[in-house]
This record gives sequence, C-alpha cells and structure tokens, in this order.
Amino acid sequence: MNIKQLLARLSENWPAKAVCFILAGAIYFFHQMSLLETKTFTVPLEVNSDGLMITALSVESKKYIRIKVRGEREDLSSISDMDFKAYTNISGKDEEGIYEFPVYAELSERIIRMNIDPLEISVQPEFVKLPIQKKAYKAVPVVATVTGKPAYGYKAVHEKCEPGYFMISGPASVVEEITGIPTAIVDVDGAKKTVVKTVSLVNMTSAVKIEDRDSVKVTVPVVKEGMVKDFSLVQVEYVNVPEGLAVTGDVTAIDISIEGSVLDLERLKASSIKVYADCSSVTGEGQYVVPVRVDVSSLFSVVYKSREELNVTVVIKESQGTENNMEGHDDSAGENGSQVTLQKGPEVS
Repeated sequence: MNIKQLLARLSENWPAKAVCFILAGAIYFFHQMSLLETKTFTVPLEVNSDGLMITALSVESKKYIRIKVRGEREDLSSISDMDFKAYTNISGKDEEGIYEFPVYAELSERIIRMNIDPLEISVQPEFVKLPIQKKAYKAVPVVATVTGKPAYGYKAVHEKCEPGYFMISGPASVVEEITGIPTAIVDVDGAKKTVVKTVSLVNMTSAVKIEDRDSVKVTVPVVKEGMVKDFSLVQVEYVNVPEGLAVTGDVTAIDISIEGSVLDLERLKASSIKVYADCSSVTGEGQYVVPVRVDVSSLFSVVYKSREELNVTVVIKESQGTENNMEGHDDSAGENGSQVTLQKGPEVS
C-alpha cells in the first residue's frame, strides 16, 4: 500500500474517526485522573509588606489557608504541611482600611527538586480580606515576672531588668495599647541571696514584633527581712557618776523598740541590751537632766525609747560605814526616788 492509498483510507469517514480519537483521549485522561488522590494541608497565612503598612491581625484572628494537593498516592505520602507556604502581599496599599488580597501557594525547594508530575495545587480561600494600618514603633519597659517566696527571714526587693526597655513595632492601634513587655518566669522560691537569670520575653500578640533581641537579664535582690521588736521595762543603769557622788532617779526602767532582721531579732534577748543614764554632765550636788543611751549590737538600731532623758538628784555619797550598813538593800532607785550608790560606769557614746 502506497502513501496515496494510506491517506485515502485515513480520510474516509474522518468525522467519525475524529470523534473516536477525542473520546479515547478523554477516557484515558479521566482514567488517569481517577488514579490520583487528594490531600489537604492547613498552613498559616504569611503577609508580605514593604514596611510602610502592616496587617492588624492578632493571634486569635490569624488567617489559615487550606492547600489542596492532587497527585499520585506515592508522591503525596512524601509531602507534609512543611513543604508549603501560603502568602499574600499588601505592599500595593498605602491607606489604612480593609482590603481583599489574592492568596498564593509556594512549594519548598525539596518538592521542586523532586519534580513530581502530575501535581495539582489549589488554595482555599483564593482571596482574603485583611485590615491594614500604618506601621508604628515604640519603646516600652520590660516587666519582670517574679514568682515564689524567698526563705524564711528573707524578702525579694524591687527587681531590675537589663536592658530595661525594648523597641516594638506593629499596627499603630495595637502598639499604642502596649505599656510593657513581660518576661518569662523568674523563680525566687527558697532563695537566700540575690537571684540573677537571663530569660526570654513574652510577646502577648503576634501582631507586634520585638525588635533586635528577645532575652533580658533579670536581677532580683534577696535580702534579710527587717522587723521591729519591742522590749518592755529594761533596767536603767547610771554610769559616769563622778567619784564621791550618788544618784537617785525618777525612773528605773524604760521601754525600747529595736529594728533589725527577723533572723537576728529572734535571737536577741533582753539581757543583751544595756540601757544607761549618762551622768557625764554631773559636777556636784543638785538636780540634773541626763540623756538615756542604749547599748546594743551593731546589727540593730534603736527606733524608740520611752524616755530620752531622766531627771536625777545628785547627793554626796554616804561614808563607808554607812554603806556597809546598807548591804543587802537594793541599790537601784525606785519610783519613790530612793538613793542609788554606783561606781563610775563605762563610757557610752
């Protein structure tokens, strides 16, 4: 059969042959399509911008896109949601408002190198409405999140953050409402000394970005807890009385209040506190007003004395014989102003 005869046969009933060819192709196509499977992935929507405008989405309203992939079962089994990125671009807008933007899907380099065929990709929804605003910047203070209770007798005082401020950026309406950036938890439970930790910052909304860095050094000073303890009727001792003189006073005991740490004050006993009436100013017989001094450890300070001064009467000391007759009697001066005979006591500042 020569070429002319072949062409003649092919041209015979060509409309019917054409229809059969198209039907055969369609059957093959639908058969091949019936062998493909569909898999759906959900990925967050990324919003690209030129930096002048920004979306005002919060964590709760963040958009997610469904990406449908159609292909052979073996190929789909090697694909995950990490192989896709859904994005849109808002750079074309320069005015605040709500606009509709097209959504695009992008494959990872790994899937592109696999050269999978067939592979059909579609996104749902194809368009999204987004509120956009001008991008704003603001410096806000860092707020340390301190939890726990120091050991008994200790307390945590005002913490310090380094750096103390961070720059944030985001939609103007959101940025304006942020007054501070909290840190991750700094635990001081049971601490007996200053706690220093480097912790991350806690971004409360994805609509705002923390610029430069996301960690901070937090110092929480832990010191001994202070308190005031009262001591009642502490006996007064007359000191620095000139030789040959004796003193009688109107008061023999006073009340005092001592300030110090809880742990130190718990160990302080009244017998360790000395109260003196300083008679350094006495020069002879007569009436005097003398200051009251309290001698206590340098760990403490005196915050209250029921008497700052005492009224005393100074007389010439009795003779030695008289003193011997007085043995067995109380040498302190009572409320009735009885005479007191004392040796010169220690110098008290």
